[in-house]
Amino acid sequence: MQEKINVWSFIFSFFCIFLFAIYSFTGWFSHAPYGVHPLVIILVMTIITFLFGVFGFSGVRGWKGMTRSVVTIV
Repeated sequence: MQEKINVWSFIFSFFCIFLFAIYSFTGWFSHAPYGVHPLVIILVMTIITFLFGVFGFSGVRGWKGMTRSVVTIV
């Protein structure tokens, strides 16, 4: 279970970076439709991904899993 969490947190870490880059370079999103600034949503997603990444350290079985966990945390 922790190994799957490790993999998914790795994937979502890149997704959060991608969303941040899209918002930073385009800036065309408005916070009016949903009442919350988009960076707050990305921040919450990043914090959840970070916590799952820390939890994923317990499922490390080899050097690949350790590398994924370290990249996710960084």
